[in-house]
Amino acid sequence: MKLVMDSDSLIKLTKAGAKEIVLNNMDVYIPTLVMSETTQNKEKFPDALKIHENINRGLLMVKNPPESPFVKNLGIKGGEAQVLMLHDSSSAISSDDAKFLNFLENLNIPYLTPASVIVFLLKKRAIRKEESRRLLGNLKEFVSDEEYHLAMDEVENDK
Repeated sequence: MKLVMDSDSLIKLTKAGAKEIVLNNMDVYIPTLVMSETTQNKEKFPDALKIHENINRGLLMVKNPPESPFVKNLGIKGGEAQVLMLHDSSSAISSDDAKFLNFLENLNIPYLTPASVIVFLLKKRAIRKEESRRLLGNLKEFVSDEEYHLAMDEVENDK
């Protein structure tokens, strides 16, 4: 699966310790602005350094999105605008920004939250149930209670 991530999702998956597993099982792309947002001050922040290393190793792909008058007219700015411009019919978007997700839903653009990325990996059999529980537990403090509990229900009901 091709996934275009925004800064919020990338940072949360990094903090949860799930980023490496995601990058090894999915084609993950970030636009240039997301790269800048997530790797600035890499000397001070271990998560930023990890993201920078993944880019250098080719596990996380950075692309400069094409300009889109459509996206500009929608009034979306910053990293989310570039994520939307980088998205194509063969990809989904990963974000945890409620306003942006609502926007994507209204446009019928497929998306995954950080927790649903972990559930996707379980359903794909890239990780086991125990690993998905652990990763969701690590992610719990960074996502809403609703998102966490919905994801845990999916994990527990997985056969």
